[in-house]
Amino acid sequence: MHYKIISTSQNEETITTKVEYHFGETIVEVDIPHFMPESVAVITLGIENRYQSELRKLEATALNSTLIGAIEVGIVKSI
Repeated sequence: MHYKIISTSQNEETITTKVEYHFGETIVEVDIPHFMPESVAVITLGIENRYQSELRKLEATALNSTLIGAIEVGIVKSI
């Protein structure tokens, strides 16, 4: 897992981190809000958890690209 925090900002009780995730050759940039974080460790955990979510999203997108080609369109079928 590789990521880089690009920037941070604060809006009242929320800290937002802009994070660049590296998935092999694919790079994804995301803004992650951290609502009332208690420590830097909590923010880091949020960033690491978001990595897993973004990875699942990329995997689902790739799978959907495969599935869509296998769906038979315009064919009447019996149930």
